[in-house]
Amino acid sequence: MRLHFAALLVVGVLFANAGAGSVKTMTTDAEGARSLTSDRYKRLLRADSAVDEERGITSALKSLPGVDKAKKLLLKQQLAAYLKKEKSADDVFSKLNLAKTGDKLFESPKFLAWVKYVDDFNMKQKDPDKAMSMIPTLTKQFGDASLAKILAVAARSPSTKRLAESLQAQQLKSWKEAGLSVDDVFRRLSLNTGLDDILTNPLFFTFNKYLVDFNTWNPGKSTTMVETLTRRYGGLSVREMLEAAMKVDDTKAMATRLQAQEIDLWKDMGLDADVCI
Repeated sequence: MRLHFAALLVVGVLFANAGAGSVKTMTTDAEGARSLTSDRYKRLLRADSAVDEERGITSALKSLPGVDKAKKLLLKQQLAAYLKKEKSADDVFSKLNLAKTGDKLFESPKFLAWVKYVDDFNMKQKDPDKAMSMIPTLTKQFGDASLAKILAVAARSPSTKRLAESLQAQQLKSWKEAGLSVDDVFRRLSLNTGLDDILTNPLFFTFNKYLVDFNTWNPGKSTTMVETLTRRYGGLSVREMLEAAMKVDDTKAMATRLQAQEIDLWKDMGLDADVCI
């Protein structure tokens, strides 16, 4: 009887709000992702999507006609309540059970709802110092390397590219603000565990972005990718890796650029590049 009453209550809410025209439903996951590039959502990391997080909705209720509208309404009301109470990004992330999504984070409509919540929270603050960044929460849940990989993969998809790249920029900025060196980030991304397939590792390209930014921020401490690899693996191992990569179509272009850096490094060391080759 309790389940039946809950079902009638949900349906009643749907009809009542449909008649009044007061319920503005949230968009689907795909629409929310596309909206990131629309004029309406030019504010950084804006997203408009929602899913059911109301635990009282059971599998039986999910079969009712129009229940999707009820789900979206329930989550919208839930997030509005969190916003009124100024719940932290950590709290809302936890309440939406987003940690369970793992590397499927960007496939979850609840993630876009969380992004919108953080954005709305920040817009509400009159004091900029009270604004929340998403990166501390995401890093706490997934770690630097796993988060960087999630963002790198999401950046390849047209539907999530803008959001992922914005978060990537925030992640790089967080490393800068933490005063991390190039070698620090190299280790955090677990690129120090072996040269095998390093040129096809998505995290290699994330690291390269940080390397470029680091050199811009610290012109007196600038370094190169080859120098970084050589510090960790030694010149001979790097040279052998690049020679092997030159024979593979997918890595030939990158290996060519790195070999040019390698030759410049030899010259800076006073070595004869022709002899080294």
